Amino acid sequence: MTKTAAKRFFGFVAGGLTAILLATGANAAVVVGNLGALNAGDSEGFAKFTSTANSAQLSGGQIFEFMINSGTFFDAASASVKLGTLIGISGLTMDLVESTSAGFASFSTLAVGTPSGSEIELSYSGLSSGISYGLLFTGVITGTRGGTYAGTYTVSAVPLPPAVWLSLSALIGLAGVVRHKRKGSPAIQPKKAEREKVGLAA
Repeated sequence: MTKTAAKRFFGFVAGGLTAILLATGANAAVVVGNLGALNAGDSEGFAKFTSTANSAQLSGGQIFEFMINSGTFFDAASASVKLGTLIGISGLTMDLVESTSAGFASFSTLAVGTPSGSEIELSYSGLSSGISYGLLFTGVITGTRGGTYAGTYTVSAVPLPPAVWLSLSALIGLAGVVRHKRKGSPAIQPKKAEREKVGLAA
């Protein structure tokens, strides 16, 4: 193998490894907390301190995992998150993500937090039960001992649109008509005494 061919080969290998690392690094996040299975009306706080020794963890992404309880208004819910406390961290971002493989080895972004003054706010509708969601935080620690962020989340039921209620009421009405026809109507099915009067067999 010539020197030129060797350089090209090693360059190709190095480029491939770099591409793989970048591809996996985009989702190289760590689950640092679990908010549990949430119901409509839940509203609580969360907080995380990260030491300088674990600063790479925050740079790669820290995830607070949660799920939506089944039966939360037909399993449709909205979540709003407000981040209010930020100490010793710069460039903090907050996203809502959905796990696409076990343990958030990979995930997709559903919503991106919007900075509002010194706070970050995020809201998203259409969460379903049985799916692992997460609040993803990334940033750079600037504190000598570490950095802290904290906020609150609120879960609300998503109301069904009026068209759905109309469809449901129509189905209930149709079921009532079918049931009535199955039982039979007195006008259609004469009683035994009336049948005997007109000479009908019993």
